[in-house]
Amino acid sequence: MVECLLKALVFGAVTVAICAHTGFNAHRRTDMAGARAVSASTTRAVVLASIAVLASDFLLTSLLT
Repeated sequence: MVECLLKALVFGAVTVAICAHTGFNAHRRTDMAGARAVSASTTRAVVLASIAVLASDFLLTSLLT
């Protein structure tokens, strides 16, 4: 039970941190501006968050078992 709650908290924190960082820095993309930069940042955030969740799941599972 505790492992499930820990994993959920870690997954949520990782996802929020990556998405917030990518969203806040969307205007700094030099090759795009406006809605295209937001679109590219959203896609990048989703991909990075998915990979980070998979990696953190692997690490947490190996540490907790």
